[in-house]
Amino acid sequence: MIWVFKLIWGITGTGYLLQESIDLMRELQEDYGVDLTVILSKEGAAVIKWYKKLK
Repeated sequence: MIWVFKLIWGITGTGYLLQESIDLMRELQEDYGVDLTVILSKEGAAVIKWYKKLK
């Protein structure tokens, strides 16, 4: 049996632990093949832009 893990990760309007969260999301995708969807609140989008994390 093959397991497929799907996660939705929400980012809100704070930069607290933002880089750590991004690193963990990357690790989950690369090392464990997790299907990850990221959603941003309005302020979450502003925080991502402020910290220049949007690629």
